[in-house]
Amino acid sequence: MGLQKIYHFLAEENETIKTIYDKVKANNRSHFEKNRCRYWLFLLSLNWQYRILMRNTKSIEISSQNTNAYKLPPVLLEKKDSNKTIEVVSCAFRKHEPQKGLTGGPNGVLATEREVFGDMYHGIYMRYIFHSKEIRYPMHLEKALAGLAHMVRINFYAAYYLENCVDCWSRMSDSTELFFVCHDLGFAYGAYLRGCKYVLIWHTQGSMINERESFGEVLSERDKDLLNYLEQVVFENAEEVYFPSKGAKKAYLDTTQINVENVRFSAEPLYNTISDKKIEPINISKKFHLESIDRANTDIFLSVGDFSENKGLDRIPPILNAYVKATGKNVYWIAIGSRHLAGIYEKLCSEKDNWLFESSLYGERVEHNTLLQLVEYTDYYIMMQRHSIFDLSTLEAMQAGKAIVLSAVGGNLEINRESNVIFVEDNNIEKAIQQLKERDKCELGELNRKVFYQYFSKKSFFKEYAKMIDKAALSYGIVFNRNSEINKRELTPWKNRYYGKKVVICGAGQSLDAYQYNRDYIHIALNRTLFYENIQFDFVFMQDYPRNQPYTMEDYNRYPCTKFYGIITNSGTKNIGLRKEDYHDRDDGNIINYELAPMWYDYRVDSIKFNIDEQCVLDAKSVVFSAIQFAVFAGFREIILYGIDFSDTNYGGEKNPNKYNNAVINNLIAFKKAIKKLDPKILFKFGSTKNDYLLKKFQYIDKNM
Repeated sequence: MGLQKIYHFLAEENETIKTIYDKVKANNRSHFEKNRCRYWLFLLSLNWQYRILMRNTKSIEISSQNTNAYKLPPVLLEKKDSNKTIEVVSCAFRKHEPQKGLTGGPNGVLATEREVFGDMYHGIYMRYIFHSKEIRYPMHLEKALAGLAHMVRINFYAAYYLENCVDCWSRMSDSTELFFVCHDLGFAYGAYLRGCKYVLIWHTQGSMINERESFGEVLSERDKDLLNYLEQVVFENAEEVYFPSKGAKKAYLDTTQINVENVRFSAEPLYNTISDKKIEPINISKKFHLESIDRANTDIFLSVGDFSENKGLDRIPPILNAYVKATGKNVYWIAIGSRHLAGIYEKLCSEKDNWLFESSLYGERVEHNTLLQLVEYTDYYIMMQRHSIFDLSTLEAMQAGKAIVLSAVGGNLEINRESNVIFVEDNNIEKAIQQLKERDKCELGELNRKVFYQYFSKKSFFKEYAKMIDKAALSYGIVFNRNSEINKRELTPWKNRYYGKKVVICGAGQSLDAYQYNRDYIHIALNRTLFYENIQFDFVFMQDYPRNQPYTMEDYNRYPCTKFYGIITNSGTKNIGLRKEDYHDRDDGNIINYELAPMWYDYRVDSIKFNIDEQCVLDAKSVVFSAIQFAVFAGFREIILYGIDFSDTNYGGEKNPNKYNNAVINNLIAFKKAIKKLDPKILFKFGSTKNDYLLKKFQYIDKNM
């Protein structure tokens, strides 16, 4: 029994051992039985040699025993599957610590992406991976990485972490693929090793080597070779490489050592954004020596960035000295950032006694709330980067309504949308000083606030990232809406048939009891509302198979009205839809089919069109939206809602077991705006609703649009 366990262990470790063992056992069983100790010694010896060979390997392998890491040949990926869907996995190999607030770089941008997109976009599940747990890496990986620079090791650790330590791979199936949005090099390398499609968003200041050396780090030739190798592989195999600004892309191309001929660079940048901030009041005066400052007569300048070559904090003192000479004003400079190994922090500390202004140099990063309070306290935000991508701290100063002084390089240039930035161009300090004298800091600050909300808000961020995800979906053959032959055939005869008439759309909510039946109106029932005794309905709209209710499909089919039965093409909800065999043939002409869009409507990006004889009916996660689209298409001039409460109580006080998706409320508001914009003369309103929030939103739109 013990030998049998050893055999199974060896067989699992090495297929060769299993083959040898089985062959010997099959061909000469009696001889094997007599001499099995000798054969076992032979097998143990072979396994021992195999282990020594693996231990001495010189190559760096991630998950060498994991067959799931096999990268499929491109020819096997060419098949298009119309039923395939994706999940988007956005990732950064950084710890997420909400108590410290959002930081810059990959971590901060990923946290913002999660805040803006949430768990779903267009029916696509959105997942987010941070470096959330400490793990022990394999011994052979640790040995292979020994002696290498920290940043080299981090990238290989990240690849291993993504491949083996996150809970996402179990969601892959025949119909679901994972698409990775990678905010750093290491996770992108892990996605590459897994054979998954990915995009890379490059937040680094130039190339990886350039950034590390600007921090004062010394890299060996082996370090540089490995970083260049990772960049080459990851950049070339990415579906697309994005940058947070055009200037960031230029900085990378100016400093990289790899061949970028085969890299698919995005033409447009993905600008960063920041959230609306709530500042918790704390006392910052002592920490930054602010007690003795005459605030009313002192201009406060703030700089936030590492004390590195790229960030250029060493270029700021000459500018402030010149400003003091030209204006005679009191100036106080606060500079915050990691000191690194470049020696810039130490050099500035040794020179500060000779400056014409007071200063507080803080050589480490601070909590986000502290930083926000400093931004509020100051008058000017100043940075003199040698290479600029798109700093979040600059956006925070703009959002807070502060005047901005920047070097005229890289991403800094793209912030200047309405002459809202004072630039120092080619070290021409005099020109910048003249502008500082001429322009009112408060007016300049308010202009920056306006530019931020117009060009760099969360809404703009969402729009640009959504385009990236849309492009990814398209690469899998996924479309969000398309032309519909079914709708063209079935719905065209209904176009403007009821022009000028009134329609009441009835849901099963409690407010339906408030409706007084009027025979002059057309009445549309939604699902089980069809069996409300006080109304004789003309139409019913239904797109889910009737479940959790006392009425059968046969009950619906027998009701004397025209039935509009939706066909679900969304692969995620197809299983709950109506099937052709669920209803009778249309010999009496009373059953009309309509086709729903293959993906859910998303009010944040989608426009609402009512040409449902051409395109699919938008699937906005409730049948009420199908009825509304039909009502507009059919020409009704007054569309009145009853029983649309999205609550847990139906008419007659009956409990509603169904759970409504949170998106439907926002979707209904979006539909209200779209109808108002399409034709203000169409009266789209609530007759009665228990949902006070929706009622107030409808009334607000009527008054303000």
